[in-house]
Amino acid sequence: MLACTEIGNFPPDDAKRFSAELAKLPFADRVKQRALQEVANHMVYIPPQADKDGAEKKAGELRKMGVNDFFIIQDNSSMRWGISLGVFKHEDAAKAHLAALNQKGVRSARIGQRTVTSSQVAFQVRDLDEDGKSAFDKVRAEFPRQEIRKCE
Repeated sequence: MLACTEIGNFPPDDAKRFSAELAKLPFADRVKQRALQEVANHMVYIPPQADKDGAEKKAGELRKMGVNDFFIIQDNSSMRWGISLGVFKHEDAAKAHLAALNQKGVRSARIGQRTVTSSQVAFQVRDLDEDGKSAFDKVRAEFPRQEIRKCE
């Protein structure tokens, strides 16, 4: 019995073809498709303040500490009225920037991952018996570039 396996990362067109092939199999009700999240970068930030005035007050405090490179987040995201202090591709660079800010007296800054939903998808298949696994392997063979892994 195969408890759970995941296959991906499919671009949209391949995902449609793979899904159509799996739909023909008796275990189609045990297949779950999921959109993949990718870490786009690492953001050094101060968590959201209560309102615009709170964010402006925090910005003034940053200026007094000699920090002038920041951006008040004003969109309607969960980070609204937070303050971005830098966005980095590599976590090590974000950590170094956070350490430099700490040396200037900035204590409320954090590092967070910014994720984006990619157009790629993965499929999870659960509880396959030997016949199901054999059928799955035949479909999978038509998509040799896809990686097989354990479910998260």
